[in-house]
Amino acid sequence: MSLELKINNDIKEAMLAKEKTRLESLRAIKAAILLAKTSEGSSHEISDNDVLKIIQKLVKQRKETAEIYKQQNPSSLSSKESVTTAFPDLNREMTFKFTRTTHP
Repeated sequence: MSLELKINNDIKEAMLAKEKTRLESLRAIKAAILLAKTSEGSSHEISDNDVLKIIQKLVKQRKETAEIYKQQNPSSLSSKESVTTAFPDLNREMTFKFTRTTHP
């Protein structure tokens, strides 16, 4: 199963389980994948490695944003951004599952 399909399935699971934070993170990943697929010059196909790169980019953005919020000290924003850094967990989980399924 491709990573993109796994993300779509995880979105459905998060919706059924009413996991709001996880659902928001997965939807952000899906949106980034769709942007990459529809960007000019793309082949409309995206590999699992490209999906992992997109997730890693999103993780880095969230970490940087959380750090900026902490420096400027609006506690409500930094706590929300810290909570929505579910991306690192998703990144670790998907990388593990991807490497496990492609390299038994």
